[in-house]
Amino acid sequence: KLWKWDTSLEDYVDAGGLLEPWQGYWVQTDTQKTVTFIPLPEFDEDTSGSAKMLAARYSDKLEWSIQVTVSADGRTDRENYLGFDPKAHDGYDRTDYGEPPHIGERLSLYFPHKEWERPTVRYTTDMRKTFNYASEWKFAVSRPAGVKDGKMQVVLNGISHVPDKYYIY
Repeated sequence: KLWKWDTSLEDYVDAGGLLEPWQGYWVQTDTQKTVTFIPLPEFDEDTSGSAKMLAARYSDKLEWSIQVTVSADGRTDRENYLGFDPKAHDGYDRTDYGEPPHIGERLSLYFPHKEWERPTVRYTTDMRKTFNYASEWKFAVSRPAGVKDGKMQVVLNGISHVPDKYYIY
């Protein structure tokens, strides 16, 4: 996952796989290694034929997901997702992205997974392959020292993507 620093939000956002000049980026790897970026093709809005097939091949759409956003004292963490993906495993896999490091004081929602025994224990996504009758996701919120105690809002976006046979509560 490629993260881009958004100065207006003072937070990382999904870069959407696009590198722009003069921007700050963060990439997490599980081991010490060289990261090589191989550019993918870009397509105009009016693509057709084989170009559309290429665009679909490079898309990173999830089977279904819910965005979990937390807000408090004028700060927001938007880049958190849970859901199911046919490419996922029940446990750590390449669909689970580590939480970007904090720059300054920021509000953070994350899915803690010490049991995965990975270098990162805080994840911004938690995708699963198997739906159990009572699947649950546990998340935590880290509030910076500068944020007042009080009201915090958690919003779930994308519930309409969840198939009708599942209940969210």
